[in-house]
Amino acid sequence: MREENYVIDFRSPDFAQCASAETVDTIVQHAISSPPARKTHALRHPTSEYTLTERSPGRSIVPVIDFKKGFMQIARAWEEAGVEIPAPYARCIKVLFAPDKNGVAEITFSHAILPVSGRTDLHTHDRPELIYVVSGAGICVNASGETPVTADMALWVPAGEPHQMVNTGSQPLKLATVFVPAYTAEENYARCLKAAEAARQLQGT
Repeated sequence: MREENYVIDFRSPDFAQCASAETVDTIVQHAISSPPARKTHALRHPTSEYTLTERSPGRSIVPVIDFKKGFMQIARAWEEAGVEIPAPYARCIKVLFAPDKNGVAEITFSHAILPVSGRTDLHTHDRPELIYVVSGAGICVNASGETPVTADMALWVPAGEPHQMVNTGSQPLKLATVFVPAYTAEENYARCLKAAEAARQLQGT
């Protein structure tokens, strides 16, 4: 009897679009139950690997791979509470992917929802920012003046350029933003909260 480690390769057509530990467990049991193979397995970790003991000749599943590398991460914005930034820069920010959010090291991807008449502070970043307008209308205050924005527009803001988003429409202004290289979610939230607190202190509120 020989013992080897195997995992399901989600990239293969037979096992595509499977993510939960329960689904993996079902697939493994199905894969190892086909004659002539008779194997036992034990789930060691839902995103790690299975230990399979092969008692008779039969097809193996696939060699060990690391589930934590190269597999799709999924975020549902409506499930994220996000952070509420107070007036005068009231908005809700939801960091969906970042080094400290869903383990995405390469980028920071966020939703920002500005209420009617809401605005961000005029600010800069030490890295470029991509802003995509998901819905709503407003203006972007930038080095060139004021640029009207509406749904399905994208803005590339170079590092160091002052910019501010203002909701001038009658509906919330929803933005999707990307930073490369990434900020952590904590850094992203902290900068926005600090700007709002500084403005409130200047206003004496």
